[in-house]
Amino acid sequence: MNKPVICIFVFLNFIFYETEGQKYEALSPDRNIRVSVEVRKSISYTVKYKNSILILPSVINMSFQHDLINGGDPVVSDTLTHFVNREIIPVVKEKKALIFDNYRELIIHFKNHFAVHFRVYDDGVAYRFATSLPGDLTVTTEKACFNFQSGTVAYYPQVTKRTDADIFHTSFEEPYTTAELDTITKNMFAFTPVLVQQENLPKVLITESDVDDYPGMFLGKGTSSDLTGIFAPYPLKEVVSGSGFRQKLVVKEPLLLPELRVHVITPGG
Repeated sequence: MNKPVICIFVFLNFIFYETEGQKYEALSPDRNIRVSVEVRKSISYTVKYKNSILILPSVINMSFQHDLINGGDPVVSDTLTHFVNREIIPVVKEKKALIFDNYRELIIHFKNHFAVHFRVYDDGVAYRFATSLPGDLTVTTEKACFNFQSGTVAYYPQVTKRTDADIFHTSFEEPYTTAELDTITKNMFAFTPVLVQQENLPKVLITESDVDDYPGMFLGKGTSSDLTGIFAPYPLKEVVSGSGFRQKLVVKEPLLLPELRVHVITPGG
């Protein structure tokens, strides 16, 4: 019998507080997936499937230019939870003519006009940052971590750097490599989706969705058995290269630019 696959797509029955920080928990509609969020000097999340930990405490944050918002020093103002159960009819009916959208959502509002949304489905978990400020904002840094237990096996597409461009220029056609996270070298640079497998646990897929006017997330090796998000800087200057197949290449880059979403893959795959 195949083990279920758990997607991290990157809810709340219980909230409690501690003197050192604040903790929040959210359950999936079938109550099998639990997301725990802890707010101290930073924001971290943990994902469990039934009684097993799929993702160990992992830090996320986002900072913006001029310190309008600073996800690195969060202060909670209030929280909101709700349940969604609806049907979506896709414009292009590819695999399904009807999509069931069923999840619990936890929204944590912070001072300085930003919030983090966590959604927990029966087959996945997702998160994203949001702001109530009008107009355009420049993201200076984003931190996206995925921390797993020792011995976790990863299936990932290692990017091969081109000689005429930086490593963020890729055709996204690399073959997948299989290795234990503990043994992967620091030069790992993979695009998503990346699949990880832990012994006797559901598989976890890390990917993104709804990326608009924002760089797609790459993944690199963390300190031991963790993966960390890597985001392309905002291009300050581009040139058109090639004769037959013409394309834009970045020739000047600025400081870091990014935003974060987490996608959790849950059982049922």
